[in-house]
Amino acid sequence: MKTKIINIIVFVLCSFSFAADPVAEFTFDNNLNDSYSNGTMTQVSVNSSSYGTNATGSYWQWTTTDNEGGGLQLDLTLDHEDDYSIGIKFEYDVISSGYEKIIDYKNRTSDHGFYFYNHKIHFYPGSASATGVNSYTQGNVYDLVVTRDASTDEFKAYIVQLDGTVTLEFTYSDEDSGEPHSPSTGESRFGLFYDDETGYEEATTGGKVYSVKVWGYVLTQSEIGSAMTTVTFTNGSGYVGSISQNSTNQPFGRFALTGAESGSNLTATTIKLNGTRSGATNFKLWASADNAFGGDTQLGSTVAADPGTGNTVSFSSFTSSIGTSASYYFITCDASESASGVVQGVIVNNAALTISDGVLSGSISNAALSSSDVSLPVELTSFTADNTRAGEITLNWVTESEIENLGFILERRQASEGSSQAEWIEITSYVTDESLRGQGSVTYRTEYNYTDKTVNAGETYDYRLADVSYTGEKVYHALNVLGIKVTELPNKFALLPAYPNPFNPETVIRYQLSADANVLLQVYDVSGRLVTTLVNKPQFAGCYSVKWTAKNHASGEYICKLSMGDYSITQKLVLIK
Repeated sequence: MKTKIINIIVFVLCSFSFAADPVAEFTFDNNLNDSYSNGTMTQVSVNSSSYGTNATGSYWQWTTTDNEGGGLQLDLTLDHEDDYSIGIKFEYDVISSGYEKIIDYKNRTSDHGFYFYNHKIHFYPGSASATGVNSYTQGNVYDLVVTRDASTDEFKAYIVQLDGTVTLEFTYSDEDSGEPHSPSTGESRFGLFYDDETGYEEATTGGKVYSVKVWGYVLTQSEIGSAMTTVTFTNGSGYVGSISQNSTNQPFGRFALTGAESGSNLTATTIKLNGTRSGATNFKLWASADNAFGGDTQLGSTVAADPGTGNTVSFSSFTSSIGTSASYYFITCDASESASGVVQGVIVNNAALTISDGVLSGSISNAALSSSDVSLPVELTSFTADNTRAGEITLNWVTESEIENLGFILERRQASEGSSQAEWIEITSYVTDESLRGQGSVTYRTEYNYTDKTVNAGETYDYRLADVSYTGEKVYHALNVLGIKVTELPNKFALLPAYPNPFNPETVIRYQLSADANVLLQVYDVSGRLVTTLVNKPQFAGCYSVKWTAKNHASGEYICKLSMGDYSITQKLVLIK
């Protein structure tokens, strides 16, 4: 038989705060632990018990053959003379005529408490006015919330319908008989499901309890509908994010929300961004039908600018339904061609998630949305062919930072076969060549080089680089070396025309050596002041190219000077911004 879920609330009025802040909460996810650590739950007179999960949620199940029944005892750091509200989601295996105890107040010293009485909610020792109007049967799930105003000794009982409608069952003045047992000063004790006197048969033989909540105040009628509609938050500690350079909508965090019942909605989210990074923009929140990102629905507006490490991005003005199976949410960003660093999303606390028609279960404290910092790729700032001569091409590249970099893979294709058609082939990698091993996670500049000795004179080649992360992800870089032609050794020293020239802000300076030499390549301004040194080292005979980036220099004319011992050549460069 399909379980029918009805929410019942027995309401006792209190003084302050709101339904999102219970004193104690038990969700029975394979334990009797309190999410807020203010209460202790123990089993009483139970022949057998177990934990399980069904369409309603996680539960603790009991059976007993004792006359007094069996169930749970709840001890709280809550003064028994103060206001309180206690909510229980449960079902009984049997609800018979007569009395079936739900909540015991006097620790087995009297019959005071809440019952099913002839299938209706009833407070004993109340009069006929302390009896509800609706009938309830076994095998159905009910939300019962008992709340009490200590100043007026008044109970109120409500039923919350599946559509959220709150209906008053009864109001009753209990004349202090609704105060729970106090095992010691400042504490309260409630019995759940078992009879308070062993000589009577006023308890059920078994059932399931899905959640128990206690508030230290009175819930208003507007709060009752969501008070027992619990939403469970699951962090992203098992999620491994992935960000690639020059790409949009790169996921780096995930979380999930699961409703005890349908009807709750996520309407706003604030996420803290930890980690130092650059090149990350356009942060977005997405709702997903499963735990994998792709084909999902964006929620709220895009946050265009990175707020910086330790600051937050917020998304609002949306409504995303939360189902009884996990609803997943992803946070993404765009990564520029030179993006680098790390990022990790964090939900700081419960207030970071705005939920309508439901309340979060438990307390969130800096919940990570990924298993670790998500690495933006290696920051590659240059990749050039430094030398071409008979049978060899020497390649150089520079990184300004690296994140979890195992090393590089170098691939080549023969451009003379047609760049768009020729197949890229791996010619070396960090696995076979130690010089290509990465630096792990560093923020300093690193220079690499490799000489390809498997090329043929007269052929033209393209090269590309990929780095491999600790997780095995291969990322190709946008900087490629294209159209490198293998030539015989030059027959003279020469400073070839820079290209482009005029330029803004980069130009490539080319030169050739007819013999091995100590090379000094420098740039001066028109007043003769040294601007930068591009090369200062011994080099083999061959052809070379060097990129000069002048984005931090003023427009105007500059002089490029190539020196090899006593011999030097100059060339005018024009920067136009």
